[in-house]
Amino acid sequence: MARRPPRLRWHSSRRTYGRKSRPECLFLGAAGAKRGSGDWEITFRFAASPNVSNLTIGAITGIDKKGWEYLWVRYADQVDDGAKALVKRPVAAYIERVYEYGDFNLLGI
Repeated sequence: MARRPPRLRWHSSRRTYGRKSRPECLFLGAAGAKRGSGDWEITFRFAASPNVSNLTIGAITGIDKKGWEYLWVRYADQVDDGAKALVKRPVAAYIERVYEYGDFNLLGI
């Protein structure tokens, strides 16, 4: 009986996978076909997004964003006396997890 593949599509790596740190690797899916002799040819697709640390946005420092997390910034109006203009200044940075974590070792590759 064939083993059902784990449901890991659109998951990021729970731990280091290959040369990518947690959670830089995103599993996009797999496709395959049976070859004539009875074995299978399967193609696994992944994407990578590097972890970034110690980012600075305006006066906000020390921002660490892992791989597939989403970073967004809230801005507020502030008067720039030197330019005599109203400008946007970053007042907060938020990081959101977009993809659930998965154990890629379950892929068996």
